[in-house]
Amino acid sequence: MILLYLDAAPPPVDVTIVEHRSSTDVAPLGPGASGQPSPDTVGDRPTPQQKWLSLRDPGGGIVLSYYWPVVQGRNSFYELTMSSPNVIDILPSEGHGSPEVRRYWADRGKILLNRVYPFRPQRSEDEMFAYFAEAIRNADGISIDEVVAHTLDAERRWTLQRVLVRLRSAFPHKVIVVWDASRWNKESEHLLLAMRDNADAIALETYISEREADSAELSRFRRSLDRVESLAPGIREKILLAIGTTDRMRKPRDSRLADHLARQVQFISTNPQLCGIAGIAIYAPVYLSLQEQQALDVAVRTDITATRRLRSCEGSGQR
Repeated sequence: MILLYLDAAPPPVDVTIVEHRSSTDVAPLGPGASGQPSPDTVGDRPTPQQKWLSLRDPGGGIVLSYYWPVVQGRNSFYELTMSSPNVIDILPSEGHGSPEVRRYWADRGKILLNRVYPFRPQRSEDEMFAYFAEAIRNADGISIDEVVAHTLDAERRWTLQRVLVRLRSAFPHKVIVVWDASRWNKESEHLLLAMRDNADAIALETYISEREADSAELSRFRRSLDRVESLAPGIREKILLAIGTTDRMRKPRDSRLADHLARQVQFISTNPQLCGIAGIAIYAPVYLSLQEQQALDVAVRTDITATRRLRSCEGSGQR
């Protein structure tokens, strides 16, 4: 995926905010909020995994946002243009949110994941585990980006597999999400099985453009799900179907991306062949205009978070 460099973005514009804070609404930082490593569990507070499960069942499903849902150029993360994302994927750096911002949204139910890149640069197993462990200690969990199994040699696939097993053992109550853009086969299925068994969710990067939808409709969502299920039975309940919002998703002319995104959300939430998945992922709201973000937010709140259609396979023919 593309790393978002927002420091050089244009000045912020006035927007209508869906979620915001008042000028006196920031709670003082408590222990563990200063960026120092925090324990996996804190007293009798819900663990990150308990929070995750509460969003899924009886909730409408996970809505994962890659980066904060803000308008390009805004760096006030207290003000979000979409209310539906309940999981936010950001870098551990201050540029993606101060400890105060992270504490503010965590206190309001958002699950915050620190993003890591396993193969930037090349790492040994112990080095990769240490890198992941540092990121996961300071958040509800981590998102592991840029997993493209068919581009990895056997050594790197096995390294990531072993790290996933160690990470789950060391942090049983944290959330682990993997962004997956792989073309899986029997040679690499051991890594997919490790993801199924150790991650809480796998975001399948099934980015369908307006042009593809015109010719093949939205059938690739089902093909992507079928492929991973054929190699890793039982993985469905951990799948997030990822929707793309970059300019590559737009038609060169007469683009109606907002309508295209809303159609995808409705398709995922109502198609019986896609029932029982964990939710959706959005890569990335910041690429959309304010109006497009607001339209997408309405679609998600209407078709996913306000219903349980995504979670139930009753009457769908799925087992």
